[in-house]
Amino acid sequence: YMQDTNPGGDAIRLFGPKDTVIEDCYFRSPGRAVHCAGPVGSTYGTVIRRIQGDGGAVNAIFCNGGERVTDVDLIQDDPSLSGERSSHGFYIHSGADDVTIDGMRITNARKYAGQTYGEDVGTFTDRCTLRNIEVKNCKNGLIVSSSQVSAARPRDLLIENCSFENIYDSSGAIVMHTVERGLLRNITVKGVPRR
Repeated sequence: YMQDTNPGGDAIRLFGPKDTVIEDCYFRSPGRAVHCAGPVGSTYGTVIRRIQGDGGAVNAIFCNGGERVTDVDLIQDDPSLSGERSSHGFYIHSGADDVTIDGMRITNARKYAGQTYGEDVGTFTDRCTLRNIEVKNCKNGLIVSSSQVSAARPRDLLIENCSFENIYDSSGAIVMHTVERGLLRNITVKGVPRR
């Protein structure tokens, strides 16, 4: 996918199919490399592996529930350190359960390297695993938050074997709000400014 002239479009958008496999792909400047869209869980079972993305993605990988993401390299290129054209490496949507990201390298994200965000009141984002993620030269690391305390807060979240280097405008490499049963294990942090 080589769309240098219109960086706002989705390279691959799934709207309803389950158990889709996306592998061995290269994306240049998509709005999203892979966008699992539609109602939460409607693209359950999507496998995303051996993906390389270069250029400014708003959300390079947008997860909707049930995704298995492995071996992904994302290098974003926004020359503005806070322009946010290269916004997120990955985004786990409100209420998206059973997402596993295992083996991702994110460089130069200008908002968050990764985000799990809850908006839907009275629901949870259950059983998400973020493992073997390397984050370098990003504005912020990983953020796990909700629009309000009762909105799709994460439950049974595992973050392990992750490293963060040169997170240049951050309140932390990992920021978590309102998480139930979260476990962080084997985390390495180097070069995060004090706030």
